[in-house]
Amino acid sequence: MTLVLDKLGYNVRAVASSEEGLKMAGKPAGERFDLLITDLVMPGMNGKDFARKIVEITPSTKVIFMSGFPEAVAIGLGIDLHKDCFLKKPASLEALRGAIAALCGELPPAE
Repeated sequence: MTLVLDKLGYNVRAVASSEEGLKMAGKPAGERFDLLITDLVMPGMNGKDFARKIVEITPSTKVIFMSGFPEAVAIGLGIDLHKDCFLKKPASLEALRGAIAALCGELPPAE
C-alpha cells in the first residue's frame, strides 16, 4: 500500500502499530495527517479506536477503514457503512483513488 500511494504522489508515513502512529502524531512537533488509512482488525487497539484518537489529535484528519473480514465485523466494531469510508480488502487501485478523492478532493496526477 505504501509503495502504491507513494507512486501516486502522496507523502506517506507507514507505521507498524497503532501505538507507533499515536506516538508520531502526539509529539509536540508531531506529524499532522490529512488522511489515515487503517485496518480495522489489528493487534492491540482496533482501527476504529485508533482513528478516533488520531482525529482527537488532528480533527481535520480524514479516515479510510479497510478490512479483509466480512462487513459484519466492521459493523460490529462500530463502522457505519453508509457514513464511514470502508474498503473491503483487497481494494482495487481505482477504489482506493476514488475513496481518497471523495474524502480529500484533488488527487495528484496519475502516472
